[in-house]
Amino acid sequence: ARVLVVSEESTLTWQRRRQDEGLPDNLLVIASPSFMPDDLASWRETCDWVAELVIKHSIDLVVFDTWAAFAPVESENDNAQVHRAAQSFRRISETGAAVLVFHHMAKGGGTRGGTALPAAVDTIIEMRKPKTISDEGEEAEDDGIRIFDCRGRFDPPSHLVGAWNGHTYVLEAGKSTKHIKVSNRQDAIRETIHRCGVPVPLKGIRDAWPKSGPTCPGDKTLGRDLKDLVRSGELMTAGGSGGANDPYRYAVPPALGLME
Repeated sequence: ARVLVVSEESTLTWQRRRQDEGLPDNLLVIASPSFMPDDLASWRETCDWVAELVIKHSIDLVVFDTWAAFAPVESENDNAQVHRAAQSFRRISETGAAVLVFHHMAKGGGTRGGTALPAAVDTIIEMRKPKTISDEGEEAEDDGIRIFDCRGRFDPPSHLVGAWNGHTYVLEAGKSTKHIKVSNRQDAIRETIHRCGVPVPLKGIRDAWPKSGPTCPGDKTLGRDLKDLVRSGELMTAGGSGGANDPYRYAVPPALGLME
């Protein structure tokens, strides 16, 4: 798909992002536009202009990031103003492109502001982090897991879980965050051991853990994952007695060697 992002972020930010993250050529960006509409008339002109770009460049998806930055309303709680402004998105969607609008959630959940914006869209997707607790009973670091709760007119999947694998988000439907989190973490364990090239103890796995992808778990969780992977045959012990001074060393069985 060809995507056009109308962003409140600066041109410099997007230049760095494109250089550092290798954004694809099918992603087009209007960065921090100088025309930021301040009334309904200029907002309608903006949407007309974006609709022309959609047709000219065969855009499939238009993203506005964020609604608060572009909305020509004095208050997000004024449903009449928000309703009139949101109707201008039709000028874009009538070209055949989909429109995705980023907006902030209220502290208590749901869409911030009044009811007019969620009423105007076909699908609402709420993205949030799961609350995870570490082995020590404290809130754990961000592990790259995101929950997407969806509702709308077209009967979308009601619950999706996304797991960051170091390169992209992998979306799963119908699985718990715990299932995705464990699977994602165990993939990282196997890849780390394979990359080491020799049988490696738990501490060595921790030391070689990749900087991108899921956060390295505590020793208790890591030990439990290693035991489960050995039990399932996805890893093997290759040395060590399991004592404090001679810990088990783990390796990937030859038949399961990972491709570079």
